[in-house]
Parts: sequence; structure tokens; C-alpha cells
Amino acid sequence: MLHFRPVTRGGNNTLRSIRRTMANLASTIAQGGDGTFGRIGAVARVVGLCAIALLALALTARAAYYLWAALAMVTWPHEAHNGEGTILHESQLLGRDLLGGLRSLYGPQPADGFIAGNYPPLYYALWAMKPGPSALPTGRGLSLLGGLVVALAGGVAVWAALPGRRALRLAAGALGGALFICTIPVFQQIGIAKPDMIALAFAACGLALFERAVGPRGTVLAGCCFGLALLTKQSIGLAFAAAALAAIRRGPRALLPLLAGAGATVGIVLGALWLLVGNSLFEHLLLYNTRPWRGDRFESLNGKFLTQHWPILVPALAYAAWGIRRRAKSALTYYPLTALLVLATVGAEGGARNYYIELCLAIGLGAALALGSALGGKWGVPLLAGAALIFLLGFYTTRTYTSFIVGQYVPTPPVQDGARMNALLAMVDAAPDPILTDSIGFLALRGRPVVIDDDFLAIIVREKGLWNPEGIVATVQARRYPLVLTAKYTTDAELRRAWGDQVVDALYANYDRTGPETFAPKGR
Repeated sequence: MLHFRPVTRGGNNTLRSIRRTMANLASTIAQGGDGTFGRIGAVARVVGLCAIALLALALTARAAYYLWAALAMVTWPHEAHNGEGTILHESQLLGRDLLGGLRSLYGPQPADGFIAGNYPPLYYALWAMKPGPSALPTGRGLSLLGGLVVALAGGVAVWAALPGRRALRLAAGALGGALFICTIPVFQQIGIAKPDMIALAFAACGLALFERAVGPRGTVLAGCCFGLALLTKQSIGLAFAAAALAAIRRGPRALLPLLAGAGATVGIVLGALWLLVGNSLFEHLLLYNTRPWRGDRFESLNGKFLTQHWPILVPALAYAAWGIRRRAKSALTYYPLTALLVLATVGAEGGARNYYIELCLAIGLGAALALGSALGGKWGVPLLAGAALIFLLGFYTTRTYTSFIVGQYVPTPPVQDGARMNALLAMVDAAPDPILTDSIGFLALRGRPVVIDDDFLAIIVREKGLWNPEGIVATVQARRYPLVLTAKYTTDAELRRAWGDQVVDALYANYDRTGPETFAPKGR
């Protein structure tokens, strides 16, 4: 009688043997073992490392160019972007009298004026620490310095989060920092005197400390940095959210120190401010920053951003999806996902390019980690993915040299408006205080009193019923403003939108137009 071995069992043994052979082969290639495949693996790793190093070098050179171009914006003497004059004026308040300035910024509105005070105090305080009067170049220089710190700290965070060979980690870190600088919102914002870059610098330092932390002390320090970011600009909190998600995966010993560091930093400062000024603090920091939704801005701004930056957004999101299982304890895994919230916030009234800078950091670091992880993987799919990512990031690098250029995206000082600005400044210099104007930059440059220090925010707050311009109306009716300058809003409709019907009606009744942009009291 004949006996046959079952075919199924033999087939299974064959499959196991094939799998074992392929696994050994992949391991040999990945480890650079002997033979042809080992040499191919070694060559692939060297080529990949050279490619990521070349990308990092090319983007670092381009980032240096953008930083150099920003220096021209830093030295421009006049206001170059809406809101710079507001921040300058409010930093001057702190520079003259710290406690009095804080009361002016966050206390109840004065009877005959409006002070925004819608940012936390840290950026104002840093600006005011400069010896002598605050000036626009100081605030812009702080932003430029903050951008450099973001790039360096972000690179350190990538280096700490990426396992593997040191050379690959260094190249990926340099790539991540350079990608951040080479995004349009960043190199357009980096020379503007606003708190965004300083806040993001604190957040990036928090990410670097969190990725490097091996115990509670480092995690507490990371939390303190995230707290300082919130005390500089309250919307820069998405890196903190990503770190909190990673800390949850690390366990209570990581989450509690992180929350303690951030909570203590924010709580101590805001608690002291609340004791000084009262509940109006939260009106300034919270209610003043809630804006109406505009669907047209949501579609327009996001459409432009996604069209320009998809080559780095896609790898960052792919890395996040992969990392949730493979690197769940890293904050940089979750950062591209939490930062996507930015795409919703830009639909708010007044949403602009500065809203995107935290998303730019997240996708820059995420794209660098995606390429570094792929090139550090085993032979096969990871290296093929690495080749695709090299092509994608190479395409983006080419765009930074061919499309993101002066005349299209790189900002330059508005020298064509210099003569007009100088003439208006001379007109302001010739008039005594107080001056009612929609262009407070001229007053802030001279450190002079301001009536309405943020016309855009005054519109929103007035429409919410949180501020009434009756004091300004009374001053206009009494003709106590020797000069009314409307350099920004030149039509009746624009002026009524900015100042309200009450102020404009009183202006027309008590002032004569003396020029395209000026009014003087009747009878003078």
C-alpha cells in the first residue's frame, strides 16, 4: 500500500522557506552584508544619504537668501505691514511704565480712545527691553531672530526623533529647518514686527526638549516653553497639543510634568495680570480675537497655500499616518495632524499668511522625517518610497529657486511709497497732540499719543458692543483734534466702516477737508 505525504503540508513548508530566505536576504542587504545584494544595499544607502544632504544644502542656501532679503524689510523706517504700528505703540507703553502700560493694555478701554491689547505680554516686554525708545527695526529683528531659532530648534527636534545613523539624522534635521524657512508664509512674515515668530520659537524649543527628554525634568522644561509660546501669542498652541498626545502614549509620568510646566508658566503670568487689571484681561485676550467667518477667504487662502506647498504637505501627512503606529511617543508624529487646524482658522475675518506659519513648521519637519525614515529603512518599499520623496522634495526645491522669487512672493520694502510716507510724517510732525488718524504708524514712530491704535480690531469690538466711541465723538465735536489724518481710508464708505457713523458725522459737521487725506477744525 502506497502512502503519500499531504501536499498542503509540503506547500506550507515551502512558503515558510521562501519567507525565511527573503527575510534573510533583506536583512543582509539592509546591513550591507557580503555579496551583490549587500553591495547594492550599501550603494543605495550612500546614494540616499547624498541625495538628502544635497537637498538640505540647496534648501539651506535658499533659506539664507530669504533671510538676507528679510534684512531689507528689517531696516525699512516706516510701517510695512498693517498692525506693526499697533505693536510698536503698545510696546512703548510698557517701555515707559511697566505696570501702567499693562493696565493700559489689558484694563478697561479709555473714555476717549481704543487700545487693542489683544496679544499676551511677552513679545511687548521683549521689545520694550531694548535700551531707549522702541522702534520698528527692533521688533522686526526679534522676528528674524525668532525665525532662526525656530529653524534650529526644529532641526534638533527632527534629529532627536529620527533613529538610525548620525549622518542621516543630521541631514534630515538640516532639511527640516531649511524647509520651514523656504515656505512662502514664513519668508514673507519673518521680517514683520509681530509676535508670531517669537511664539513659534518658544514652541519649537518645546518640541526639541520634549523629543530629547528622558525624564520629568526635560518634560517640565518643554512644558514651560510651550507656556511661553502661549504667553507670546495665544494661537500658537498646536505644537503643545501634539506633545500632549505623545505624552499620553508615553504615560502619566510624561503627561503630568508637561501639563504642570505649561500650566504653571501660563497660570502665574495670567494670574498676576488678572490681579492687576481684573476681568477685562480676558476680554482683550479672548473676546477681542473671536472674528466673523468668511467663506471666501477660507477658500481663497487655503487654495493658494495647498497649491504652493502640497509637495511637502503630502509627505508630512504620510509620515504622520505611518508614525501613529511606529513612533507613537514622538510629538512630531502628531504635529502635522494637529497643525491642520490652521486651515480652518484662516477663514476668520482678518485671517492672513501669519496664520500658516505653525503649519509650515509642522509640514517642514514632517517631510524631513518622512524622507529620513524612508532612507533609513530596509531594502524594498522604504527605499522606493525614499526615491519618490527625493523626487517630490527636489521638485519643491526647484520651485523655491524658480517660482518663489522677488516680484512674485519675496517681499521688498515699498520704496515707491517712501516720498508719500515722508510727506505724511512731516505733516504729523508739524501738528500738536492729540491727532486722530487711521495710520498710527506715523505717531508710533515718534512715540506720540494714539487715539485708536488698531482700527481693524476697533471695528470688530465696536460691532460686538464691547466698545463705544462716544468719547471720541465728544472730542471731535469739541474740535480738540488739531489734525485728522485719513491716509488709509480715503472714501466715505471706508471711513464709516472704520470709525462708525457717529464719528464720521461729527467729523463732517465740525471739520473742513484740507486735502485728500486731511481735515482741520472749522474756523481755523
